[in-house]
Amino acid sequence: MGSGAGLPGIPLKIMRDDIKLYLIESTQKKAAFLSLVTAEMNLKNVTVLPERAENITDIKCDVVLIRLIGKIKKTVPMTVSLLKSSGKIIFYKSKNIEEEISEAKKILAKYKLRPAIKEITLPETKIARRLVILER
Repeated sequence: MGSGAGLPGIPLKIMRDDIKLYLIESTQKKAAFLSLVTAEMNLKNVTVLPERAENITDIKCDVVLIRLIGKIKKTVPMTVSLLKSSGKIIFYKSKNIEEEISEAKKILAKYKLRPAIKEITLPETKIARRLVILER
């Protein structure tokens, strides 16, 4: 969700050709770019959805990846309908995530989602990032 320039979706698809990938991007110009790139790279089982996530009602995903697009408490209600019953939402965040999780406590309880935090370090740059993994 919020695929922008195709990160992390396109590299993930290159590494995992076996997955079906939806790139959700509401900005039409970015969605057109994603369509062009995936066609030029001949990536199979990739669908670009040029709309807002909350307007999508006909897909169910194992994992929804969200990269730096909004706070958890505002984003979860827009995306939880995209999940299969055993699905996960993964937020790619930079810092101060404990406060954001605390602010989202009621929303997480409403949708029966439990948070876990995984620390990662980006290769080459050594920049620290945090994944917030929400699962039922």
